[in-house]
Amino acid sequence: MGGISSLSLGASLAASLAITGVAGAQEAPPPGASAEGAGGARTHDGFFMRLGLNFGYASMTETNNFSNAELEVSGPAVGFDLILGGTPVPGFVIGGGLFGLTSSKPNAKVGNVEGELDGSMLFAGMGLVLQYYFNPNDGFHLQGLLGFGALDFVSSSGQSGGNDPTGPFFGLGLGYDFWVADQWSIGPFVRVLMAMTSVEAGSAKAEQSYFSPTIGAAFTLH
Repeated sequence: MGGISSLSLGASLAASLAITGVAGAQEAPPPGASAEGAGGARTHDGFFMRLGLNFGYASMTETNNFSNAELEVSGPAVGFDLILGGTPVPGFVIGGGLFGLTSSKPNAKVGNVEGELDGSMLFAGMGLVLQYYFNPNDGFHLQGLLGFGALDFVSSSGQSGGNDPTGPFFGLGLGYDFWVADQWSIGPFVRVLMAMTSVEAGSAKAEQSYFSPTIGAAFTLH
């Protein structure tokens, strides 16, 4: 009987060890596995925050219904954007953003008269942002913007026109984010932004077409 009991105890211990080994094997990650591709670290999912700084060119053309003169304003531009959002599926971001562009001392032309303006042409807008990463673990992405913005001219003394033109804007961009930490990335981008604005005062109406291609760098928490 003692031999039978010992055999039974040995069999129970062996079975217990085998079960423990199987459970451990199931819990342990496979050899060579990493956090990438498993969600979380270095995967574009969850909360999204992005700060962008960009440089380029901006131009504005204005026409009106009270004169035949067309106003053209253009010059170098410096911009920024702040975007906050979420990721309903890995790699696809939906959010909202604030955007601004400034052209200091731009060139202005009306008919045959041309000269430098003593002030800054400003664009400010807010709107919907859609950003798609072609691979949730890599940085190459496409960005689309749709929102509402305003144009203004502020003189060097700080005076503004007051009745600012407003209207919709659209934007399209491409970029690449390089991972520098599990949730942080930095990378270059190119973007084209277009706005169609207008302003009315009584029967007078002026319409503006704004265009700005820029390149820049984005700092992203994602």
